[in-house]
Amino acid sequence: MEELVKAHEKFAVATCICRTKEKKMGRGCDAPTESCLIFGDFADFYVRTGRGRKIEREEVMELLAKANEANLVLNPTNSMFVSAICCCCGDCCGILRGLQSHPKPSEAVASSFIVSFEEDACAGCGACLERCQMQAITPVESGVAVNTDRCIGCGLCVSTCPTGALRLVRKPGSASKEMPVTFFETWYTIAQEQAKET
Repeated sequence: MEELVKAHEKFAVATCICRTKEKKMGRGCDAPTESCLIFGDFADFYVRTGRGRKIEREEVMELLAKANEANLVLNPTNSMFVSAICCCCGDCCGILRGLQSHPKPSEAVASSFIVSFEEDACAGCGACLERCQMQAITPVESGVAVNTDRCIGCGLCVSTCPTGALRLVRKPGSASKEMPVTFFETWYTIAQEQAKET
C-alpha cells in the first residue's frame, strides 16, 4: 500500500459510506468512520465538492496504520494506478459482506496474493482468528486451520502472526493477468463485458 500511495501527490479522506449507512440504521461497528482515502484528481473533486478533506501523505500512512490496528481490509481500486483505497470491515462493507456469502471468495477477487500456512510454526495464539474477515481461519485442537478457498489475500492475519506461520504468497497465475491501468479503464472493461452479455 505504501508503494501505491507514493505514486500520488494529492490526497483526501472521506467518511466511509458503508459504516455511515449501518450506523444510521442502528447497526454496524466501532471501526473508524473517516477512512476512505482518495488520490489524484478524485481527491481534488472530493475536496472541491465538500465530500472529503485534503490531507498530506503522512496522514494517509497514519490512517492506513490505524486501519490495520482496527482489523480493516485495505481495498484499493482495481487498477495499477489506484484512485482510492477503502478501509473495509466485514460488518458493514457491502463488498466484504457479499464475499462472505460466496463459497470461494478467493476466486471472486482480483487479489494477486493468498495466505500460506506453516502449521508446525503455529503457536496457537489465535490472534489471526479475530483478524480474518472471511472466516478463512478456524480454531482446531492443534491451533488453527486455514481454508485458502476463503482467503482474499488481505494480509490481516499475517501482520499480527507472532511466529511467521502465516505469510502472503503470490496466487498461482496472478502474474500473467493484465491489470487495468486506471480506475476508468476498469469500469470501461466492465461495461464492455456487460454489453456482450445483452
